[in-house]
Amino acid sequence: MNMGKRFLLTLLMCVIGSSVFAYENPRWFHMPVSVYAAKTTQGTTVLNAYKAWQSASAGTVRFMYRTADHLQPLSNITIEFTDKWMNGKPYSISQKYSMFGEKRINTNRGFYYKQIITISTNNKNGKPFTSAQLYSVALAAAGESLGIKDINFDMNKSKITKDDVQALKAVYKK
Repeated sequence: MNMGKRFLLTLLMCVIGSSVFAYENPRWFHMPVSVYAAKTTQGTTVLNAYKAWQSASAGTVRFMYRTADHLQPLSNITIEFTDKWMNGKPYSISQKYSMFGEKRINTNRGFYYKQIITISTNNKNGKPFTSAQLYSVALAAAGESLGIKDINFDMNKSKITKDDVQALKAVYKK
């Protein structure tokens, strides 16, 4: 192989390699991402939050919504509810990066395999959230489940902001 071809091959490998590692946050590898929530008022509220992210993203993220119990094991994201807060937050996200275990494998630039999102139905004092408050919690949880770090949680938030969409597009490079 002559020197010119070697140089071009090396350059091509560098360009391909750098584009593979261009993403900084963990994210979903394929779309649509399937989201399971039980067929309840709270489940519908959370699915509506995912629909809002899909609409605001203009096609960057897409979801398949599931409410049938037998489809829960096949879903990428499972929504569960509790009446307690977790580590000072109204939601928590448990993430798997591999079908082979719970360990974080190459998570700095990796892909999610499965997530369980647990959302509280009550405020810190144990009083039930209104549907608007639960929707605000669901918007923040959905954003974080997509790989957006440092989501600004606001109990009065009812819409996805331009900053949220920019953060999402930065994760998915679109």
